[in-house]
Amino acid sequence: MKTYKNKKGSEIPDSAVNQADDKPAARGILITIILLISILGVIYFIFFKDYFMSLFPAD
Repeated sequence: MKTYKNKKGSEIPDSAVNQADDKPAARGILITIILLISILGVIYFIFFKDYFMSLFPAD
């Protein structure tokens, strides 16, 4: 990661220099997306169960 030093006449706020790592937030977003897709898949299967059962009739 490139570190920029203060140039004469320009100041960088401490909050911009000492930012937290964004990897945990990115991991949380990925987990949330996977969880939501799984939940929506289960809900879809519950409401369209008759359709899935008609694909494989029990004789």
